[in-house]
Amino acid sequence: GMGKKLLATCLCWFLYDIAYYGNNQFTPQMTAMIFKGSSIFSQSWHDALNMAVGVPATLHAISSMRAIGCKSLQVRGFALLAAACAAIGASWHPLIHSGDAGKWGLFALYLGLQYAVNWGPNMTTFVLPQCVFATEVRTTFNGIAAACGKLGAIAGIWLFQGVNDACGVEVLMLVVTAINLLGMVVSMYAIEDSLWEEQQAQMARADAADTDLLPSDGGEHPGAIRP
Repeated sequence: GMGKKLLATCLCWFLYDIAYYGNNQFTPQMTAMIFKGSSIFSQSWHDALNMAVGVPATLHAISSMRAIGCKSLQVRGFALLAAACAAIGASWHPLIHSGDAGKWGLFALYLGLQYAVNWGPNMTTFVLPQCVFATEVRTTFNGIAAACGKLGAIAGIWLFQGVNDACGVEVLMLVVTAINLLGMVVSMYAIEDSLWEEQQAQMARADAADTDLLPSDGGEHPGAIRP
């Protein structure tokens, strides 16, 4: 029922904002760890590149939502986030000790993480509550889900810094990987995008109706109006 949908959207928004706000807050420190000893000017360019990746990622999210629907985009977005975090966590130690080439490889992976952060749940956590809740409760439940997201933002800022200080980047990335995998599972099994399904059904009926209007012999339809 509505309680399950509310819990699912709240949890997904909470989990995503852990990754989003924690990562954004941690970006300057992350680039400083990758490029140790670099100048402030270089660090600024690195951070600017990280932020710039969000523009094509958001545009890609808009086109993807139209093509695959809100729920599918959120599931794939969480999966991409988990993959990006796992890749950084697994490759951090060997690449950070591999000279400049290794550092730029890590930076490329981190740009991939920034792309993943801005694609998928960055948009769907706002849109999906509009698709799953009934009109009578849509505004209230959307607000509750958004509030849970802000709690996730607070948790994310604490989590990234705290886990990094205590256990290092590798463990931090694996923890965030697990968080995003949980978001993927919840999105996959606890959320139904009924609006997208209804739209797909309407499009299928419209295509079927257009096909029925076409003459079977390739000639002119009897009801066609000549120009």
